[in-house]
Amino acid sequence: MKILKIILFSLIGIMFAFVVSNLFFDDSFSVDSSIKINSSPFVVYEQVENFEQWPNWDPWMAVDTTVTISLSDNVRDIGATRHWTSNNSGDGYLMLVSKEFIKQIDYEILIDNSSPFFTTFFFEADSAGVKLSWKHYGQLPFLSRVFGPFMQRMIKIDQTNGLENIKAYCESIPSTTSDISVELLPSKKIIAIEEYCSTNDIDDTLNEIYQTIFVVLAENGIMPTSSPFVQYIDFPKQAGDKNMVKLRGGIFIETPINTKGIGDNISYYESLPVQSVQATHLGDVRTINDTHSKIKQYCLENSYKVINLPYELFLTDPQLTPNTTHWKTKVIYQIE
Repeated sequence: MKILKIILFSLIGIMFAFVVSNLFFDDSFSVDSSIKINSSPFVVYEQVENFEQWPNWDPWMAVDTTVTISLSDNVRDIGATRHWTSNNSGDGYLMLVSKEFIKQIDYEILIDNSSPFFTTFFFEADSAGVKLSWKHYGQLPFLSRVFGPFMQRMIKIDQTNGLENIKAYCESIPSTTSDISVELLPSKKIIAIEEYCSTNDIDDTLNEIYQTIFVVLAENGIMPTSSPFVQYIDFPKQAGDKNMVKLRGGIFIETPINTKGIGDNISYYESLPVQSVQATHLGDVRTINDTHSKIKQYCLENSYKVINLPYELFLTDPQLTPNTTHWKTKVIYQIE
């Protein structure tokens, strides 16, 4: 009987000490880590914003093979959710609750129906790439405060691994630029369509534009003399800008065409002959800013003044060449 009393009082003492010890720990937590990534901020932002890209860098998938992931139909806008089930680390979800384009993305996290906490990614872009910061923060239930320091150490490890994974993936996307040349760009007959879209919808918007133009050309018996091109009339310039793009998609053609009555946003015009600086970008089009930067630097070093909007001519059809390392895009800057 005496032994039972000792055990009982010991357990009560341990429980009392555990409860009391929580009074000496913070009722909230905050953990953050940062890394510098030598890649386009648009590429880095996409990895975090789009849940379909998370398998490229997710730090938890490698350590817990029992995890099963399911995504909502919406994978990148407010309200998008990433649910998971796991035999080792519990069930839960991650929900995108707010974002500012290439500036900040906020998520809510819920694990096993406990109190939710939050995680935020911050983007700071400069000429050398982007600084990506990752922060976890939230409130701790009273009886969980004692575990706060241990939990923060584990979160720090996950943050570090995740950021290093993002850096490795983004910097590994292949990209090369051909020799830069100065060439006369002759007068061109052009049919084009201007549209507004978000950066997320550029590919779909361009596909719709090109399909429309090819139908018009076929109906009029006119042959294109080039692959399709795009010119960006307006593009988000800095963090926090509205995620909207105004672009012009078009094709050089062999003969004039009357576009009256076809549509308000489709037009025909002829360009004047002009000197140009050109280079071919080889690789994923997401890294094409590398080639733009090299051409701009070349123009600066040789005192060329850039006029008009640059062309991006898609020399490779992605549907016929799925391997992005083989994609070719000619970039043309008009100069004087």
